[in-house]
Amino acid sequence: MASKTAKIVGIILTSALLAGGSAHAVAAMKTPIEMCVSNAVREAPDHNFIQTVNHCYWDYWG
Repeated sequence: MASKTAKIVGIILTSALLAGGSAHAVAAMKTPIEMCVSNAVREAPDHNFIQTVNHCYWDYWG
């Protein structure tokens, strides 16, 4: 459980950094989950961010 939480925190931090600036420069280094999160946030910015990350996490690592 702890490793899942650590991964989600890492994804949140990475996503926040990517959203904050040089998203194009780092786009090639994104994992499928980060791509899922950034696409979901772009399509529905008003959705609960933690739920979005959790959904993407389970899509790929569930």
